[in-house]
Amino acid sequence: MSTDLTAIVKQARGHRVLLVGDLILDRYVYGDAERISPEAPVPVLRVVERTEAVGGSGNVAACLQALGVETVVCGLVGDDAPGRRLKQLLTEFGADVSGVLAVDDRPTTTKTRLVGLAQHRHRQQLMRVDESRSRRSGQTGPQASAVSCSTLSPGRRGLHRGTMRTDHRRAGRRTRPAPPASTASPYSVDPGRISD
Repeated sequence: MSTDLTAIVKQARGHRVLLVGDLILDRYVYGDAERISPEAPVPVLRVVERTEAVGGSGNVAACLQALGVETVVCGLVGDDAPGRRLKQLLTEFGADVSGVLAVDDRPTTTKTRLVGLAQHRHRQQLMRVDESRSRRSGQTGPQASAVSCSTLSPGRRGLHRGTMRTDHRRAGRRTRPAPPASTASPYSVDPGRISD
């Protein structure tokens, strides 16, 4: 099985994939949590480090790029600082973000995790703060050029609803002449199992 997986990974390099999904900016706030607040029975977090990473389908794009797959990302972000930061991180991974639209009717989905370090060693997530709005947008992105595969990676953030999956298939067919059935590009959907 491991040999088969290695072969698949090697064959993936150099291919072009269209990835449509919900984009999330993950933020981590690390700090020392060594006492309880006198205002409420909650830990006091003294911040020592902040980091940011791509989440949702953005994480899928980063993994594909690491495997040598050219990834065209399509999704929605807010017309805000987190959205610009998310596009910057994806660009740093080498992904094509020409299909990422900045809209002004919803914020960029952001998850901020507060992580306490007891005795500077043991990390424990204390809380997660979400900024999001599940709302369908009527805007559509540019058509991608010929791709080897199309993948939907929904995260229940409002991007994939109604007939969008069907519309995505139709748009994908318009990007190039229809190939014979035996050589048609794969089309996959990775549905979210939980509402996160």
